[in-house]
Amino acid sequence: MAAKFLTYGDVVIQGSDLHSLEGRNYLNDTIIDFYFAYLSATYQSNEILSIPTSVSFLLGNTLDWDIFISTIESLNLPEKKLIFFVVNDNSNVSSSGGSHWSLLVYCRKRNLFMHYDSLSTMNSESAFTLYESVNGYINYEPAEFMECRTPRQNNGYDCGLYVMETARVIYEHYCNVDQFRSKDEISGPINVMRSVKSKYVEFNMRSEMLQLIHGLKQEQINSR
Repeated sequence: MAAKFLTYGDVVIQGSDLHSLEGRNYLNDTIIDFYFAYLSATYQSNEILSIPTSVSFLLGNTLDWDIFISTIESLNLPEKKLIFFVVNDNSNVSSSGGSHWSLLVYCRKRNLFMHYDSLSTMNSESAFTLYESVNGYINYEPAEFMECRTPRQNNGYDCGLYVMETARVIYEHYCNVDQFRSKDEISGPINVMRSVKSKYVEFNMRSEMLQLIHGLKQEQINSR
């Protein structure tokens, strides 16, 4: 049985999960879910919902109508102003896998689904499938889908980090700018090109994530 390293909200990080933050490893879903839980705890907005990776995958790929309806109704999507979905290019619901992560974000003030992909349009089909699945359950007025400019990764393994950093930038923009604007003052997608720095993502973010997780672990130990 894998050794539990840290419980953070509803996310349980095993010691083996930390390996995905080392070297040139592909980030696993647990690390991504942890970071979204961390963003949620940091910004503490009832208007924002980060959907776990497994739930995003289910909504975009399940063929079981009853499971889809019960899942999407449990999320209370019409009550949220900003919703994050993590997209994976695996479409086989009977097996785990996939080789690329990207980010799909719904903004109610824009009534727009924004897809951010660090490999251009590699996940476009998967993202659009997810968009088509959930579009009718978020707003009475159908939303549009837009591919948004995203800094391009320079390797084949840092896509998960780009998802996390792009999400942080969007969280920050929404909480510091968008929530104080009316619908009439907002147009176009959220621009992340200046704020998501490839050099930081590819050379510093892994070590900072490990430091963050170890720091939270130490805080839990000290509070006992």
